[in-house]
Parts: sequence; C-alpha cells; structure tokens
Amino acid sequence: MARPKNEQLHEDRRLQILKAAAEVFRTKGFHASRTEEICSTAKMSAGTLFRYFRDKEEIIATIAEMEFEMYYEKSKMLFTRDGFEYLASIDGEGMRQLWGPVGLGLGLDSWLELYRSEKYAAQYKAKDATLRLQLADALRCGQSEGWVRQMLNPDHAAQIIIALCSGMLVEQQLDPGMDFEHMAGGLRGFVSSYIMEEVSR
Repeated sequence: MARPKNEQLHEDRRLQILKAAAEVFRTKGFHASRTEEICSTAKMSAGTLFRYFRDKEEIIATIAEMEFEMYYEKSKMLFTRDGFEYLASIDGEGMRQLWGPVGLGLGLDSWLELYRSEKYAAQYKAKDATLRLQLADALRCGQSEGWVRQMLNPDHAAQIIIALCSGMLVEQQLDPGMDFEHMAGGLRGFVSSYIMEEVSR
C-alpha cells in the first residue's frame, strides 16, 4: 500500500537532509561540520531542517542506525549453514557486496560517534551484544547438526568472527581500493579450516 502523500513528503525530506549531511560529514568530518553547511547542501533553511531533526547528533544517529541495520541484516543472513558455506567459497565480488559501503557510506565513522554518545551508546551496545549471542547460538546449532567443528568454543569463536568482520570493515574504509580477491582468499581459508567440519553437503 502506498504511503499517504504527506507521509511520503516527510520521508523524502528526511532522506534529502541525511544525504546532504553525509556529503558534508565525508568532506569535513562530524565535529568540523556545521548545521549551516548541511542546510546549504540540502538547499533548505535551518528552520525547515529542525522540523525533521532536533540537532546534528540526531542526524548522525539516524545515519548510523540506517547503516548499522543494513550490516546487521546482512550478518544475520550468514548465521546458517548456507551462510557459512557461502563464506567458505566466497570470491572477491562477494566480499565487495558484503563489506563494501552501504547506505550513505559513512559506516564505522557514524557508529563510533554513537558509541561515544551518552544518549545512544547503550542502545547500540545492546544490539551488538545480541548479534554476538545470535552468532554463538548459530555455531552451537551447527555443532549439533555436525557441520561446525566440535572442538570450537561457540562463544569465543563468535567474538573472533565479529572482530574479523569489524577489521574488514575498517580495512575497506581506510583503503577503498582494497584487494577484495586477496581478502576473500583469507576468509575462505579461515572459515573452512577453523569453523566448518565439512564444506560440501
């Protein structure tokens, strides 16, 4: 069902502001960016902008939430046998799709701002903790089904896998020209040698 016209206009305006803010943040960073620059890039007055967002922190939080949720959903899709088998045979293009920029392209920069925020940190730390528990549960399930190595400690392995994925996101952000084929080879070896009991059904 289509959105009512006023609701759609509201969402369109919010997205216009978020895109403009992301452009300014990428150029100047979060703290050096001024609300006036976001307004100028979005081609709207400060009064209009503040009808949609209380302040710059809320804009950052909204961008971070959008991008976090995209990565969160991608990650959860991998927490199955099919997901791990995909990782055990992943190629460079698959790596690019998983760990390349999503949403408005701010990624870890916006997440770090949230983690430093008294207002938002607890919420996102809780989501991160939930993701780790879900991954550990998926590994335990894999052990009971016989496709995850029995010697593996699921809780420890979940921490290592999350750290590995976070590291790849950092690498990609620091080096947009990252060699995804080379990274894919390392991930294939890690998953097939350390996680999987068997790769083929």
